[in-house]
Amino acid sequence: MLTGNLNNKKRQEIIAALNAGQVKVLLATGQLIGEGFDCPGLSTLFLATPIRHPVQRPGAAIPGADFTAGAGQSQGPGL
Repeated sequence: MLTGNLNNKKRQEIIAALNAGQVKVLLATGQLIGEGFDCPGLSTLFLATPIRHPVQRPGAAIPGADFTAGAGQSQGPGL
């Protein structure tokens, strides 16, 4: 679980474990996995918060995918 109480080193350890397949589920706030968050180990992303820019969050799970006007509808698992 990524929370604001964790130091940066611990956050990086959790993300590395996720990318290595050692962690199957990541719980985090939108502030911690918002714009600029990149984690290729994520295959599915559930958004349980209102968002203003829906393109930013799926990009965290599927870097390089095209999420412009309908392009992302068939581009990734769980979206």
